[in-house]
Amino acid sequence: MNAVPRLTFLKVTLCLAVFRDFPWRKVPVFIMAQIVGAWIGAMLVYANYFHAINIAEGGHGARTVSGTAGLFSTYALEYMPAANSFFDEFVGTMTLILVVFAVTDQRNGPPPAGMVPLVIFILILGIGAAFGMQTGYAINPARDLGPRIMTAMMGYGKAGASCFMFRNAFRADRLVMCEVFNFRNQYWLWCPILGSVCGGLVGAFIYDALIFTGNESILNRP
Repeated sequence: MNAVPRLTFLKVTLCLAVFRDFPWRKVPVFIMAQIVGAWIGAMLVYANYFHAINIAEGGHGARTVSGTAGLFSTYALEYMPAANSFFDEFVGTMTLILVVFAVTDQRNGPPPAGMVPLVIFILILGIGAAFGMQTGYAINPARDLGPRIMTAMMGYGKAGASCFMFRNAFRADRLVMCEVFNFRNQYWLWCPILGSVCGGLVGAFIYDALIFTGNESILNRP
């Protein structure tokens, strides 16, 4: 399996551990690295656009979920019911994993050397165009959770919270009570995390059941 998707996508790491003998002892390290990387990226974007965010929110220190939180993590549109939101992420991630497994399968006519990252880029662009409008297409738990933690630390959705109170940023009550985690009955858990993980595992299962012939897969072992 090409290193690019393995290192970048949390659900790819899980799928490789389940279907490709990727060592389970490495899974927590990879997942933590992906979440921390996403958090750092979100912090850099936040710092760069700090003043623009103040203007967009209508004042210094104002940070709202309905305002600019969607720049960093995903939130479903108001008309989206819970089941539809889950299904949206499920199908998008299932499609992603199916194609990632296909283009990295050396027995199935993979793209030329060096082309896999470009193919995956075009794939993600297509998934975004097809599925991005309604839920923001997380299709990767780490890409949503890392920035969501950052917005909680910066006071998004917490009444009266300063936009940057670093001395309080790691307080548990500041994170747990923040609206970014309470939004629509813990949307962050059942849609961008569970929806993506379940979709990824189903996509990997479908590919291995119908196409993959290698004995690395648990479906092809005697």
